[in-house]
Amino acid sequence: MSRTYAKVLVLEDDVEQRRELLDLVRRLGYLDSLDCGDPDRACRLLDVRDSNKHLLNTPVLSLIDLDMSRAPVTRFSAQDVLKKLRIEQPSCLVLVHSALVDTIDDQQQVYEAHPRAMFASKRHGTEALARRLSALLTGRVADLALEGGVVFHLPSRQRVQRRPEPGTRDHYSHEIAVKLMMGKLADRSVWLGTNTLVQAVCRFRNWLAECGSPVRVESVGHGQYRLLAPEDLGP
Repeated sequence: MSRTYAKVLVLEDDVEQRRELLDLVRRLGYLDSLDCGDPDRACRLLDVRDSNKHLLNTPVLSLIDLDMSRAPVTRFSAQDVLKKLRIEQPSCLVLVHSALVDTIDDQQQVYEAHPRAMFASKRHGTEALARRLSALLTGRVADLALEGGVVFHLPSRQRVQRRPEPGTRDHYSHEIAVKLMMGKLADRSVWLGTNTLVQAVCRFRNWLAECGSPVRVESVGHGQYRLLAPEDLGP
């Protein structure tokens, strides 16, 4: 498998709760966690760049707690992290996991920082969150299946299960593949914005062609990409 697994950012100031969330992410599949106990660390991790100044941490999903009362005094707040994700990581799905999102007024404050954020109340418990995350990271697009941070080509997987063949790749675990699948399932295009990620799109496109999948990767301009299933292509 590709070693560039999809990343999930976890911002939670409570040590025990953060440990539970990190364990939950590990149990979901081939995913790397960005472990953040305070907003400053989250912003630092999101700012990490390679020698070409390309962002290295581009999570497919972020779990954000709003209440940072147990964190040390920091320069940034959870709201700042939400704004940063909105501006610099627009293809990242954001799930605000907090006890402070139960009212419309609470949610309105979040929407001002990140209009596309989703919500999961802590009052519903960890198992409810696990089901929600599993649903976000699971789905089908034509002959492709997203399962726990890996994209499978189902016909190839069936062939491998019947008779393994050297060199056959029935799965693709690079974060770009996961982002494009999640974007398709959420009916969103995915913003990439760097040459490194665009190159990764080309490699994913080549893998689809090698598998014989009818799914296509389309550029829609301004660094935006989306998956097209056969029914999207017309007659």
